Amino acid sequence: MSSLSAGSVVLARKRVDPAHLWIPERSDSLGDLAVSLVKVFGLDLDAEQALALDAILSVVSGPDGEERWAALEAALIESRQNGKSVGVLMPVALLVAISKPDQLVVWSAHRYKTAHEAFLAMLKLYRSSPELSRRISRVSFSNGEESFEFVNGSRIIFIARSQASGRGLSGDLVILDEALFLTAEMMGALLPTLSARPNPMVLYASSAGLAISLVLQLVRDRGREGGDPSLVYIEWCAPEGGCTSKDCDHHRNAVGCSLDNRKFWQQANPAMGKRITETYIAAERRSLPPAEFARERMGWWESSAIGGLFHMPAWWKLTDPDSTPGDRIVFGVHVTPDRAWSSVAVASLRGDGILHVELVAHDEGVAWVVPWVTDRVERHGASSVVLASSMAAGSLSTDFEDLPGFDAMTSTEVRRACAALFDAVNAGTLAHRGDADLGVSVQVARRSSGKGEWIFDADEGVDLSPLYAVALAAWAVRQPDDKAPQPSAFFFGQLGNCSDCECHFEFPADSAPCLDCGHQHSDDDEDG
Repeated sequence: MSSLSAGSVVLARKRVDPAHLWIPERSDSLGDLAVSLVKVFGLDLDAEQALALDAILSVVSGPDGEERWAALEAALIESRQNGKSVGVLMPVALLVAISKPDQLVVWSAHRYKTAHEAFLAMLKLYRSSPELSRRISRVSFSNGEESFEFVNGSRIIFIARSQASGRGLSGDLVILDEALFLTAEMMGALLPTLSARPNPMVLYASSAGLAISLVLQLVRDRGREGGDPSLVYIEWCAPEGGCTSKDCDHHRNAVGCSLDNRKFWQQANPAMGKRITETYIAAERRSLPPAEFARERMGWWESSAIGGLFHMPAWWKLTDPDSTPGDRIVFGVHVTPDRAWSSVAVASLRGDGILHVELVAHDEGVAWVVPWVTDRVERHGASSVVLASSMAAGSLSTDFEDLPGFDAMTSTEVRRACAALFDAVNAGTLAHRGDADLGVSVQVARRSSGKGEWIFDADEGVDLSPLYAVALAAWAVRQPDDKAPQPSAFFFGQLGNCSDCECHFEFPADSAPCLDCGHQHSDDDEDG
């Protein structure tokens, strides 16, 4: 048993049991075997990781006397940095690959970065452990196709599934990391392919789900209810509720808020006191928005209640994984105000008149945007690249100004683009491929409250760049090919407020008609 040092006192650390645990009928478990195997490789697991392995690796005796997995599916729901990948997923993958020849383990994640990090973690173990390295015959470092090939013919491959169909994930063991981003279409394509495997397992791994995590929500409901003979379910989370005030807004200064209950922190984070310090969690509590802290650190699932600007059933109804763009393609670029995230989207009118929109790139920071977009424009012959000149991406204008059809959209055009996308969703004249990052952005968006302004808004720190990138591209692709950007010499870049209709407008020195309402505005109308 591990211990925590508190000054001169050594406190025995008890195992933190999961809030929800369901194991179907079984005859045995290979959990102890997995713990022993990775110990030989230099990995010492804690009690909670051993518990998870015991549950996931439950077996029953088959008609032929061979042991088979007790369940087709297993799910591990736990906050980030609590040791899921190295302490649970990796031992399961290694046991499957080593215990039998010619096994295929597919380790997939929503983002390439996550899959690559899992590969690097196993690579580190491979390089430090002679016992493991002698069992591996080849390591592939091919970008996007990293893998380990074992001397017995088994393989562990690491892939990003963002644009992959479920059929491409088929294996004897399929690890679905970042399972909160799974789609019904992907699972519908994946599960039937496993029927040809003699002893398959699908292992979901995730932190608490988002409002759009419909697939994982169904797994959660089955697991928490118990009784499902084809599912193993393990979930660490804190109890919901318990605030002193029934009207608690969970603000960091709220008195008696359950988000400040350190006993709850431990229940949701079994690694607190080992890999995660209490001091760090306290700092997260001060810096993160309450809803984000509740989901990421307390394990409270985001509400699936319908709200916000968009009607989510209407949005998901427009999902078409097979939608393809037409001949004319426009790239939309957007950067978050804090420049932490950037997105690139494409829009195109299909032959049937439906507007095809697609999030093609979404990553941290800004430095990658210009070379990425420039390369794709040259390769795919895009007709235009657009961004919002008065927003964070406006700083990239000089880098894009030589690209064909570049347009730095005005504030008025941005407002019109947001409204037009909203209208297209409601009218059903749009198709998207069901990208999860875009879906999250749509889910949390609301209309700006300032003067009824038609731009998208959200809580501070929420990433709306996917939604904005799509809206800008969708607006631009509907404009004539020869649409010229408004010459900046005619504008001062100021916003006025109409005293009659309260709309916002961008105005020149001389009077000009409002592009929103048609009124004749002038500098005298500005009230700000």
